[in-house]
Amino acid sequence: MRRAILLLLLLPATATAAPARAPESEPSLVGTPYLFRSADDSVRLVFRTDTPLDRRYDGLIGGGAIIAGHTASIGTIGECYTAAVRFASRLGRRYRVIIATQQGEPAPFDLRLRLRRARPGDSRGLPLGC
Repeated sequence: MRRAILLLLLLPATATAAPARAPESEPSLVGTPYLFRSADDSVRLVFRTDTPLDRRYDGLIGGGAIIAGHTASIGTIGECYTAAVRFASRLGRRYRVIIATQQGEPAPFDLRLRLRRARPGDSRGLPLGC
């Protein structure tokens, strides 16, 4: 009987002594990413994540983007991220966009986005609040 009471008293103490660690989660997209064609005929992707992307040892962002089969590195615009490539593109067409957040890891974002004309503030990430 004493052993059962002792075990019942120790159970809550051990449960609070070692809290479970939350698993590290992948960043998720905030808002809707968009593609637009800038004045120099390059196609730009702008997106925002809930947490900052990891950086490499040299300060560059570790991930990358693939826009319609063309690879691009990721840069920053305030709190948003951007990638740009140059290829023969058509306005209104949907292109496949893959965003890898970490180097050497599978890409968590595989999207199909419609290419549109540039609007004021697009290059600064204004539609996403950057």
